[in-house]
Amino acid sequence: MAQTANGEMFTRNGAFQMSGKGQLVTATGDAVMGDKGVINLPPGPISVSADGTISSNGAVVGKIKLVEFPAGTDVTTAGNTYYTVPPNTAKPATGSSIRQGSLENSNVNPVSSMVELVTAQRTAEMMQRALSMFNSEIDKTATQDLPKVG
Repeated sequence: MAQTANGEMFTRNGAFQMSGKGQLVTATGDAVMGDKGVINLPPGPISVSADGTISSNGAVVGKIKLVEFPAGTDVTTAGNTYYTVPPNTAKPATGSSIRQGSLENSNVNPVSSMVELVTAQRTAEMMQRALSMFNSEIDKTATQDLPKVG
């Protein structure tokens, strides 16, 4: 969760950094919220555990507010990788975790997706041509053979 100019919003973008004021911030400079407010970091190396606990020199300095939403929650895009949800929807995370030094990427391969799209388009074009030929044959039969029935 991050504190933005438009209020608290949720993000999946974990590219956090330390601001000049020593706060943990998002890539756009918004403060990352912890369980007890904005997270202030001391100078020096830090480590982040799977539950979001941030430590420096063996001392806990904060914990990232990690939440989950129930299935079917109306999640709305708010720009800059931010999301909003209806009030009181977010619950403390029980099945999610954080991995220090890792960023979530898309699970889509753009090259194979484009190949699949081109293949689907060509298949659709072939079906359209086959249907057009079939309709042409039906029209020919209708104009030549139907007058003979009688």
